[in-house]
Amino acid sequence: MPSRPSSHAAREPRIEPSDVTSEMAQVVVQDSVPAHGPASPPGAPREKEDASVTIQSVDRALSILEYIASAREPRRLQDVAAAVGLKTPTCYHLLNSLVKRDFVRRNAHPKFYYLGPKLAELAHRESAAFDIRRGVRSVLKDLARDSQASAAMASLTRTHLELSVEVEAPGGLSFDGYRDDIRRACHATALGKAILAWLPEAEIARVVAEHGLPVFTERTIDSLGELIESLRLVRRHGFAVEDGEYRPGVSALALAIRDPWGAVVGSIGCLIPRDSDEMARLRDLHRQVDAAARSVSAMF
Repeated sequence: MPSRPSSHAAREPRIEPSDVTSEMAQVVVQDSVPAHGPASPPGAPREKEDASVTIQSVDRALSILEYIASAREPRRLQDVAAAVGLKTPTCYHLLNSLVKRDFVRRNAHPKFYYLGPKLAELAHRESAAFDIRRGVRSVLKDLARDSQASAAMASLTRTHLELSVEVEAPGGLSFDGYRDDIRRACHATALGKAILAWLPEAEIARVVAEHGLPVFTERTIDSLGELIESLRLVRRHGFAVEDGEYRPGVSALALAIRDPWGAVVGSIGCLIPRDSDEMARLRDLHRQVDAAARSVSAMF
């Protein structure tokens, strides 16, 4: 686990977006469309993860659905109830819920049940999501080839940062070791800050409350004031920079990915070595990653 340095000795200033370009971002977002759903109301209990807890009615409904999906012909109520071990009235009410949501269809005369269109619709949506990931990978391959820098797409799941798609450039930095503990590194990575900067204040507060501000290197942002100022610069210039804050010797530049309503759904960025050519490469990456982020945003 990363540990906090014992002292705050003077350190070389981190590179921020304002050091890369003086241009201001022109981004229109709708505050009424948060990227990750509404924040929990004050005082609401925090969700607790427990894989052993299940809802009996949900389990029963899924058992019914699995049985009907596996049947070679429509089934009567009595058949379904007997197959899943339920009393007929209980099975009937659960079937009503599945019929109402189009997971199951009910024939009137004679009365029997068969699979509805909803599962096919959900499968189609998953296929569409797969097509987006495939499209993103294609964009990242072009970005990695043109920039000669390893590229990635990231997303925020609840409060956890995740690398969704990765493409390593030949001779570029490896993601091996870079993704370790990245779920807690929104404040320390360009990919994370590019998302975090555009979230409502309540969402930012929830991420910080969940993970704190873990220190990964001596250059990591370790105070809320520093983070707020860094995110302000991300919003002002439209992109985020990472300067040895998550992994020593690694820099990065990232931009947010937006849906048609302007809400942030992820980020896309590139990793480069932190060396004497860093600033020049970051300026080139700004243009290249911006074009890639626009291409990916158009897929949503």
